[in-house]
Amino acid sequence: MNWVSRSMVVCGIIGLVAFPPTMASAEWFVDLYGGWTFGENRPVIFEQFEPTSISATKQLQFDASPTIGIRGGYWSRNLASLGLAVDLSYFERKAEEAKLQVTHCSALLMLRWPLFVNDEFPRGKLQPSIGAGPALFFSHASIDAPTSLADLNKSSDELGFDLRAGLAWQVHKAFAVSSEYRFTDVTSNYRSTRCTESVCTTASTVTTSLTKVPLITHDRPSHSHRHTLLDVSRMIWLVSKQ
Repeated sequence: MNWVSRSMVVCGIIGLVAFPPTMASAEWFVDLYGGWTFGENRPVIFEQFEPTSISATKQLQFDASPTIGIRGGYWSRNLASLGLAVDLSYFERKAEEAKLQVTHCSALLMLRWPLFVNDEFPRGKLQPSIGAGPALFFSHASIDAPTSLADLNKSSDELGFDLRAGLAWQVHKAFAVSSEYRFTDVTSNYRSTRCTESVCTTASTVTTSLTKVPLITHDRPSHSHRHTLLDVSRMIWLVSKQ
């Protein structure tokens, strides 16, 4: 099972745990979104332990890149401003002599504030919201190493953090447009190992090299608020059905 498949399976399991059948009466939503990840300069640390000890750092200037994702969740009927969501998204980060492909699954606790509430919009015509929670990052990196170290071509699974802030506007009681800012933080560790015995077990492997890639992303994805119907701009503002 490759890193993309693992991320989808894990996200599905998290969704089953977060959305029990007892929540069927809650206010459910599904978002499909796209947006842009801003460019960044990040240090990549290469460490070799065997056969000789070598350490090197390489600065990578990552380009801005698109991101896409899907999110499902619900708002509580009893506490209408409190919600839970599971988010699965994909993005790539490219730099000279480097490429990272990242899929991540987030479990988010969400809060919203209904503004301009009336009979037509009982949940508010304007709905600012925030969300935060842990995220599992599944990534594959191809990076040309400096000095005499071997080039990197590895996958990694790491735990990180996801923070959101968004704003939804109900243009009709059945439709809304929304946009969101996302901040994620994770350090991916790519390890190269070898076996010390003829039969390879966890106890008989040793780490021969370790590459650390700190990856902080600032995204501006615009997304649907309920069931997505139409993409209407490059920043991917989405018209959605409530």
